[in-house]
Amino acid sequence: MKNIAVAAFLFLAMSTCALAQTVSKKIFTWEASDDNGKTKLTVKGDVNIGDDDQHIESLSKNGSISFEQKSNKLEITTASDGTLIYRINRKEKNTLDANDEKLLKNALEMMISRGMNAEARTKRIYAKKGTAGVLNELPKLHGDYARQKYLSTLLTLGISKPEMTSILESSSSYLSSDYYVAELLSDVMKNYLLEDATSKAYLNLVANMKSDYYQHTTLQKLMKNELNSEQTASVVGIIKAMKSDYYQSEVYKDLLKQESFGGVAFNETLDLVFAMKSDYYKTEIIKNMIKRSLTEADWTRLIGYANKIGSDYYQSELLLNIAEKMPDNENLKKILFEAAKGIKSEHYYGKLMRKIAAS
Repeated sequence: MKNIAVAAFLFLAMSTCALAQTVSKKIFTWEASDDNGKTKLTVKGDVNIGDDDQHIESLSKNGSISFEQKSNKLEITTASDGTLIYRINRKEKNTLDANDEKLLKNALEMMISRGMNAEARTKRIYAKKGTAGVLNELPKLHGDYARQKYLSTLLTLGISKPEMTSILESSSSYLSSDYYVAELLSDVMKNYLLEDATSKAYLNLVANMKSDYYQHTTLQKLMKNELNSEQTASVVGIIKAMKSDYYQSEVYKDLLKQESFGGVAFNETLDLVFAMKSDYYKTEIIKNMIKRSLTEADWTRLIGYANKIGSDYYQSELLLNIAEKMPDNENLKKILFEAAKGIKSEHYYGKLMRKIAAS
């Protein structure tokens, strides 16, 4: 655990340089500028770096590596038989001299630090040095893209439950972007919901995201799995803290499909929904709630909340849906009649009364 904490702490020391990175369809481009000038690396296709991190093992057909540093340029392509072809400053070379080797070494260091061969390299480091070895490597990597690749691989290597929990709890120290936190969580989602400790750490990480969008996309994937009641309650807590009515509504659409949704989660949802600003989203969520199997007490509470909707249109929409879905119960009809009196518009009031009378 101490090693994990130390590795997280090291991220507080950041180098001063300008960095740019693009990744698109197996074309990776990295650029860096510092006091020594501009460095650019472009990699096309698949590259296999040797176990010693000192040489290129292989390069896919039609793949290429281009590395520019100061006034020097290294290019690597493949012959038809897969043999590597090296060009230094546009001159093809069969044997690399000391300066050429240094240029290649710099290119490899940049490739490794930007996440090239991340999965294979993580497995190799883990086999030799364990979890601590992989975490100690993270400060040497540049950017969330590379660190997420190492962490995602590490979290699937059968590490201990305490290590899993600690890494999730420390992830915000390794990754600054909600996007890459979401990517990390997507990679390890299913297994981490099975244990209480890892599940709590997982959901806490979602709760600590700053972006409603990435919370929504992560929870959307999460709820393709069946959640227990405690996990459902945690999701409700995350929804409460969201700023956007839209994303709250979107998460609820999936949460309401969960078998575990009910009881405390049901009551908390009502309180949250009717605290929303938008009558539209209030109505949409309740429409989904009444598709579930509800008790008479649930129906009574729902009807009682209808007067918290300011718009006659949406209030009548909600009560019309309730009238259509609720059980044939005289007590509930009386409560519905009383709730309808809160509608000021004669048009919407009459429409609702006709619906209640016909039901």
